[in-house]
Amino acid sequence: MKKLTEQQVADALQLYVLHRWTGVEFAKHLGVSISYGSWILRGRYWPDILRPEGFEYPWPDSRRRRAKTKKPRKPFSNFTKPDKEEVAKQLHAYFEAPFSAAELGRRLSISRQAAHRILQKKVHKELFLPFDIDDEDELELIEEEEPKLS
Repeated sequence: MKKLTEQQVADALQLYVLHRWTGVEFAKHLGVSISYGSWILRGRYWPDILRPEGFEYPWPDSRRRRAKTKKPRKPFSNFTKPDKEEVAKQLHAYFEAPFSAAELGRRLSISRQAAHRILQKKVHKELFLPFDIDDEDELELIEEEEPKLS
């Protein structure tokens, strides 16, 4: 980090006010990091140097970035649901040759948890009628094994 003298900082503060520099321009002039320049302007470093008349940091009319406010979440019902015909087609494929819920999710472009909900008949119950499965014990969920790191 560059060693600064009291005179250099005082002169830079004068120029900051005169030219209405941004914090970045102030830091570049001094040859220091942007955060160090900001700390000087805020008074964390060099607090004993008097700030020139008209000094403000940041400038009131500056367009400094502000934290974005979080948008309200969409209700769950607004998410895209897979087409019932496609779900029925993939369920038929599942009962012909069982595969994991994760694979069902990939085929339907939904999450693994959503695929589990379909296989556990919590949604789209009417699509299970052609398979005559009434007992949940008959419906075996196959978990995808995670690859072992060795």
